[in-house]
Amino acid sequence: MAKLLPIKDACAEYGLSRSALYREVEKGRLPMRKIGKSSRISRDDLDNWLAALPTAGKAAAS
Repeated sequence: MAKLLPIKDACAEYGLSRSALYREVEKGRLPMRKIGKSSRISRDDLDNWLAALPTAGKAAAS
């Protein structure tokens, strides 16, 4: 099972603001889970979301 991160930890680890993270959740691009009153995000979901983001600049030569 993937590790579930509290919102504060997910923001710090991935360099996101709380509003940016919640915006991605609201748009349906990043699933969030509730455990009681606590909101958590799976590290696997964050990694998949990050990998799906477009890249900027030229692609590295293989």
